[in-house]
Amino acid sequence: MKEFEKIHILSQELIPVFEELDDAAKKIILEHIERCTHCHSLFVNQPKEADSYIQIEESEPIKIKPLKKLVQFNQSLKGMLFIIRAILLIFIVGTSLFLFDWQLSSDAAIEYIKITLFLLYFPSIIFLNVFTIVFFNRKWIWASIVFDIIIILFFDTFITMLI
Repeated sequence: MKEFEKIHILSQELIPVFEELDDAAKKIILEHIERCTHCHSLFVNQPKEADSYIQIEESEPIKIKPLKKLVQFNQSLKGMLFIIRAILLIFIVGTSLFLFDWQLSSDAAIEYIKITLFLLYFPSIIFLNVFTIVFFNRKWIWASIVFDIIIILFFDTFITMLI
């Protein structure tokens, strides 16, 4: 096989990747293209890089809908955390109403509420806040922590204002 035929075969293979070749290889192919009409027509008619890709019209960005079941699960978890806190507070107030005569010993009832908040509500909210940290974003974490601090510090004052 002659050297011209070898270069002709290699040129036909390398023309589609011409832009990726080294300068020395480009020079050899360009010299061959000047002498060979077939390779010259391949080089000229070769699709340009921008033409070889499919043109996609840019339209409005597609909004990704969250998974419906996941959103429902997330909302039910938030509701469950709220219900647990409400049940604990109702239990604390209910037992104080059941155990104490508020007209005779309201101070003792308030002390009972303070003690049960510390012994019952505080350990529960530690677990609930860890649960919130694991499953929810920062907004919910801070909201639950602030709510629990307000309850621990001011719940007994709120109850005395109601009664």
